[in-house]
Amino acid sequence: MCVAIDSISPESVLGIVNSLNLDGPLASFCFGTDQTPLSGKQCWVYAVEFPNGNIWAVRIPVHTRHLPPEAITCAIEEEATILKRLEQSGFAWSPKLVAYCSGFDNPIAFPYIISTWIRGTPLQWTEITPTCRKTRDKLLSQMGRILVQLAECSEQPGLGTDSAAYLTDIVDRKIIRVLDSGLPEISVQSCLLQRALVRMTFHGTAEPTLISHEDLDPSKIVVDDEYNVKGVIDWGFARTLPRQLAIGLPRFLGIEPSRLDESPPPDIAKFSAAFLQPSPTLRLDRQCIISHISSMVRAEGDQVNSVPYGNFVLSALSDDKIDWQRLLFESVSSRGLHRWMADRLWLLPSMNSAAVELNSSALSVIVADELGLFLTKIKEMDIEGHMARLCRALKSVA
Repeated sequence: MCVAIDSISPESVLGIVNSLNLDGPLASFCFGTDQTPLSGKQCWVYAVEFPNGNIWAVRIPVHTRHLPPEAITCAIEEEATILKRLEQSGFAWSPKLVAYCSGFDNPIAFPYIISTWIRGTPLQWTEITPTCRKTRDKLLSQMGRILVQLAECSEQPGLGTDSAAYLTDIVDRKIIRVLDSGLPEISVQSCLLQRALVRMTFHGTAEPTLISHEDLDPSKIVVDDEYNVKGVIDWGFARTLPRQLAIGLPRFLGIEPSRLDESPPPDIAKFSAAFLQPSPTLRLDRQCIISHISSMVRAEGDQVNSVPYGNFVLSALSDDKIDWQRLLFESVSSRGLHRWMADRLWLLPSMNSAAVELNSSALSVIVADELGLFLTKIKEMDIEGHMARLCRALKSVA
């Protein structure tokens, strides 16, 4: 299914909004979004204002129209569920859900989600903006508090989830797609090596699940003129994840490739050492957010609920392998990052306190062992039709 770009009628958008406020005054578009809606990674965003000054954001994920309808429906429902959970938990920084429709049977013939508007402007953040260290520290200290509060508020009760098993299940589904020729640019061998790295890197015991924004770049952080954070927007990529995967640096404080289509460097070890080295400014920024969370933990030592998650966030952000772990985690779901990492020998995890050696003599053993584990798992799951292909893959590895 594909929806034409010009099929979204602003009048229909406004009609949906006003139908939700039957007993009140009518809304009108603001910020010129009736003519030019704001555009993000997934959505067009229309802003509508009521006479009392309240503003709503109507987000329509038109940039996902290439996906199956059921995938778009599921994404809207997941985002709505997360916004509800955040509001109910007392998280102070997310928009409030007003309404949503996850189906296509509505006046705009496409799913949508409506939330309150957070006033302010998107954060402008680079190595040199803002220039004042005091201003950068002010913003980062607020982000530290927001990260801790998100962890505190979003913990899901229950037995929890095993981080390694969570990721391994995704890799296993990817292996089956590769065997079915659904991902021709990815090899079975690289998936199996990724599987081994995941199991060796991430926790194998159950832990609570938390909400992670998963796309916390500067454009998602709304601030006023004094760099006071007013809110965090665009939760379309948010997920509920095991704690180890959910807690991490905002994307603008992480290290990630600028492009995924570059050729591998001739000296991977040299490239890896340089790539994973934070710039002086980034190092100071990270030190600031970690220092603030550390101060929170000390100052709130008598508040039982605050200390554990302050410590969890502090420990995660202080890990010297945080960037590599995040890249490995994201490569599980991103085929572009999977290829980029595989072409760079998964950035040689053996360089710093090796979890696994990736030299040629060990590589075939690791892959063969992992294939054996995978074979055992699918036998237990009784997945038909894949055993023969896996046996052929095992022969190619050998």
